[in-house]
Amino acid sequence: SIIFVGPKCTIAQAKKSPLLSSKRFVELDEAIDVVFYAPRDTSALKEELGISKEQIVCVCVAPYSYERKGCKYYVELARRFENDNRYAFVHVGFNVDPSKENLPQNYKAIGFLKDQNKLADYYSLGDLFVFPSLLDTMPNACLEALSAGTPLLCFDTSGMPYIADETVASFVEPKNVDAMEAVVRHTGKKTEVTIKLCREYALKRYDNREYYK
Repeated sequence: SIIFVGPKCTIAQAKKSPLLSSKRFVELDEAIDVVFYAPRDTSALKEELGISKEQIVCVCVAPYSYERKGCKYYVELARRFENDNRYAFVHVGFNVDPSKENLPQNYKAIGFLKDQNKLADYYSLGDLFVFPSLLDTMPNACLEALSAGTPLLCFDTSGMPYIADETVASFVEPKNVDAMEAVVRHTGKKTEVTIKLCREYALKRYDNREYYK
C-alpha cells in the first residue's frame, strides 16, 4: 500500500484532500547535517563585518527579491533600530544591488554564499535568526540556525509554527513589524544556556543520522 510521508504541516493539508483521505500518512520532520551546522566561534566574522562583541546581532538568510520570503519586513525592522548602535542586522542572500534599496545604516547586505562553511558561520553569528517568510513548509535555514545554537523569530503562518516551540522560537502575526520589534527589544546576547537549548532541540528533531535510521 502507498504511505505518504511528510512534515506535520504538509500531512495536515494532505488529510483534507478527498483523493487522499483513505491513505496512510506518517509524520516525519526534515533532517539536516547537525554535525556541520553546529555552534562556531564567530569572532573573526564579526571583525570582518565591523560588528562589535557587545552588539546584538540579527541574521536573516533568504533571497531578498522573492516576495514570499518577506525580506522587506526585515528591512523595516532594521530601520526601527537605525539610531541604536546596540543592534546590527545581517542579511545573507541579498540578490539585488544594495545601493538602490535605501537600506538603513545598520543593515549589512551579503550576497548569496556558495560556501556552505561560511554560511554555517553566519548561522552561529546571530543572537536571533529572523525568518520573515510568508509561505514555507519547513525551511532548512531555520533548522540549520537552531542547530547552530541560534533562537528563531518567524511569522505565525504556513509551516513555520511547526518548526519549534516557544522555548527556542518566537512567532508573531504575519507582516506585523511592531511585534517583530518587540521580540528584538527583548532579545539579549545569547548565552551558553541559550545555545545549548537551541542545539538540543535541533538534535532531538532534525538530526539526519537519526532520520536515516
